[in-house]
Amino acid sequence: MSEPPWPSRTYYATLVVLFACWLLLPLADRVVGIDRPLPLHENRTPAPLPQRPHSWDALKTFPKEFEAYWNDAFGFRSRLIFWQALASYHLGVSGTPGVTIGKKPWLFFDGDFASEQHTGRRLMSAAELDSWRTHLQARHDWLEHLGAHFLFVVAPDKQSVYSEELPNGYTNARTTPLDQLVNELAAHSTVDVLDLRGPLRAAKRDRRVFCSTDSHWNDYGGFVAYQALIERLARWYPRLAALPLSAFYFQLTRPWSGDLAEFLSLGGVISEKDRDLFPLAPLAVRELPGDGANPPASRHFVRTKSLSAPSTAPRVVVFHDSFFLTPEERRQGNPAQPWSHPPSAFRLVSLLGERFSEAAFTWQYEFDPDLVKREHPDLVIEEEAERMLINGPVGPLPPSLR
Repeated sequence: MSEPPWPSRTYYATLVVLFACWLLLPLADRVVGIDRPLPLHENRTPAPLPQRPHSWDALKTFPKEFEAYWNDAFGFRSRLIFWQALASYHLGVSGTPGVTIGKKPWLFFDGDFASEQHTGRRLMSAAELDSWRTHLQARHDWLEHLGAHFLFVVAPDKQSVYSEELPNGYTNARTTPLDQLVNELAAHSTVDVLDLRGPLRAAKRDRRVFCSTDSHWNDYGGFVAYQALIERLARWYPRLAALPLSAFYFQLTRPWSGDLAEFLSLGGVISEKDRDLFPLAPLAVRELPGDGANPPASRHFVRTKSLSAPSTAPRVVVFHDSFFLTPEERRQGNPAQPWSHPPSAFRLVSLLGERFSEAAFTWQYEFDPDLVKREHPDLVIEEEAERMLINGPVGPLPPSLR
């Protein structure tokens, strides 16, 4: 039996040429622009092209600076990263530590030790619980002294509402930091707390309340939070009433990708459709012009005036995070991508603002007594995302009551 012939020289020569072309392709792209770069979400600024060295010290650092630049700028870089991210996703492996891949197409945000919190590996210490209780009770007492109510609201992580969509082997703890804090405040404070896990878990039996590719609730989840909030506030203000769901209509969106898909550099690949909410009639609220006195810690500040609420309706200041904003507002002026969420007509700030005579909404994590004193509210709402609770309260203790 004869042995198979060895590959010919032509075969080896072809391999060498192809390998050389592969090695030279990134450089060729830098010269002639073969590739069309894909947008990536790397959460950092690429290394710049270093200046030509004009001193011995600059010459010594030039190689390292150029290497950093080249690693961020070589041809086909974004496409190679995209292919790696896509392959990892289909293997069930996350390409970034900030995202957990659940049962497709569900993605979960895993920053701020979210996974450790939901599996019970990161709980609050006694000192951390005491710090929360002390700060929240001080805010409650100070506002009560000013004649205002205080409500602390927690927007749950998606893991707390859709635990069944987490990957196999992900075990949820019986007690989480949020459970600890709710129990601590109930037992040792007079702070009013609204934990939105219950309303959202109940509502998901009817419709989806979170986006599958984004870290935020969807329009219907925001509406459920709005109704739960107004229902709780009606204990203090019986005339407050939320708009019913019948005041809106649902409209199916085009496919779009949320922030978690972008974190994986798979925007436009991992997508979802949803039913967005649109009001049947314009909301009776207008945004007041800015007076140039935005709070120093605010990332987004809005003041509203209701056109339907009586002048005797309460005034409110709301400290919140990105859960209260539309997808466009969360982008903070960054341009939309082709796969971004379509323009939204559902705005939680406007819905709430319509119920109060005047309202001030500020996206910030720091409680600001100066803003409260300036706005003279009857009510202050502080909203926190569940995963952020382990960072502790932000902002100074209010002024002494003495």
